[in-house]
Amino acid sequence: MSIRKHRNRACLLASLVTSLIVSTASIAETMRIEIDYMVGGSPNHSHQPSQAVLNAVIQMFACQGHTLIIEVSNSVTHYNVLQRNPAGTGCADCNAAFFSYSGEAASFGSIKAANFDHAGDSPAWHYCIFAHQYEDGCCNTTTSSGLAEGSSDDFIVSLGAFSGNIGTPFDQAATLAHEFGHNIGLGHCGSMNCGSNTAAADYVGPSCRICPVL
Repeated sequence: MSIRKHRNRACLLASLVTSLIVSTASIAETMRIEIDYMVGGSPNHSHQPSQAVLNAVIQMFACQGHTLIIEVSNSVTHYNVLQRNPAGTGCADCNAAFFSYSGEAASFGSIKAANFDHAGDSPAWHYCIFAHQYEDGCCNTTTSSGLAEGSSDDFIVSLGAFSGNIGTPFDQAATLAHEFGHNIGLGHCGSMNCGSNTAAADYVGPSCRICPVL
């Protein structure tokens, strides 16, 4: 089941590493992400994250005792909007399938099938596309900063509606960490007190710890 992201950048930093990661710090894990990124558009731009952005996210997880390996792999064709499965017309008929849909070139599934270098590897890798924008659950273009497949292996960072069509380094690092948090099964606490079952809280409370970034 896909989880659509909120777009409040002021809340993103709080969404990175909070209480569940703290509570599971005694179980050190090594996690792996392969990133492909779009290049092109008008004006021409690249969605490739810098090493500084990657290092900030790696540091967040290292602060909690986890090793995060991020490999930036391929540049891919720029599509303004990644498509969902167009099962019908209108919101009621829009097929919710996004990550599994590969019926056209401008789809997550098609890009992943052609570019995911670590498909089938063990240990498993997560796959992320730094894209422009995507269709929401009603098949309308959304300005959301990202989307993740909860408790699974696929997610996107989509900052096409943000500064410079790519977002700031903070936007990129915050969204990467936030969506990856959903990917590994973490959600929003939705309050000022981060509970023990979340690591992607909407706000920072006294019990939350966040490492410095950027």
